[in-house]
Amino acid sequence: MKLFFALSLLASSVFAAPSSELIKQTFLSQNDCGSIVRFDQNNIYLGFGSYSPGLGPIRQSRPAKIKVLPLNQSAAFELKTQDAVADIVPVEQSLYVLTYSGLEHWDLNSRERIGIYPTTSIKKILERKQHPEAMALYEDSLIIAHGRLGVTFFDLKDKRIVNEIPLLRQRLPLESTATAITIQGHTAYVALDPYHLTGPDDIDQAFSGLIMIDLYSQSVIAELDGMDPGADSMMSDSGHLMVSFGGRPIWTYELATLGGGNQVPASDQMWSFPVKGHPTGHASMDHRYVYTCFLKPPEYPGQTPGNMYRRVPMVLDRGLFPMKRPAVPRQDGDESDDGDEEL
Repeated sequence: MKLFFALSLLASSVFAAPSSELIKQTFLSQNDCGSIVRFDQNNIYLGFGSYSPGLGPIRQSRPAKIKVLPLNQSAAFELKTQDAVADIVPVEQSLYVLTYSGLEHWDLNSRERIGIYPTTSIKKILERKQHPEAMALYEDSLIIAHGRLGVTFFDLKDKRIVNEIPLLRQRLPLESTATAITIQGHTAYVALDPYHLTGPDDIDQAFSGLIMIDLYSQSVIAELDGMDPGADSMMSDSGHLMVSFGGRPIWTYELATLGGGNQVPASDQMWSFPVKGHPTGHASMDHRYVYTCFLKPPEYPGQTPGNMYRRVPMVLDRGLFPMKRPAVPRQDGDESDDGDEEL
């Protein structure tokens, strides 16, 4: 179950426009959600599908879709992807869709797929958890959290991988999986979750924490161990980093506290939400709200087949999270807000 936060947007950026209330209204008009929520000034993008490796050694592709919700209230439309959607980054009139088997490039005007590009230089079939998990935009590049393979850099102009950074080679044979990424300034924050499980009494432990990468030099500048296992999504603003562990809990860090050692600092943790259930997948936020897919239990027996949880759109006020709201000008359609209130 992927969450929050690559919680990455955009891939983890905070947008001041369009109106938060318009985004909220358009998003909540949907009956289902999937696992990815992204938006820009024109559209909301919902990604569907799941990793689902199956029982065999080789994961099989599973066709899925992107649902595009125009914010000008014109009709929604779908883009059919060749595999399940791991993340989405819009760039002007292009849409880059990260699937578990490649990077799809779509033209939003023609609604046609322009191409599919590899996300790693490895030519062989990828093994379990070597697949891409999340991505973030930095200048003219997409920075991809690529599971057990580490981090890869995709050049948007040349449409090719230009660098690959294996992470934590000194820990081999114990491996960790890059599951989420978010960028602030010239620093990429990458969440790593243990691939190899170890016991509490084992001398050697698989890394579970955050890696910081300087994007100027494309080099690792910090390795912060000590998070619980299960981190699968992130998002950030200019002052805070939110790490989701399947949606419950969500840890919040102040960015200024990261990088000064080899352990993650203490975090604020959020375990409960206004309704039963919890967020899932990669979410997005602006100055007022967090927009996320939400795993919601049935309200009464028999509401869903087998009483399965439903994935529904959910909008959470940023006041629920222990972080300051960024100061932004008031938007048309938004309520008055000074932007500096302690959350």
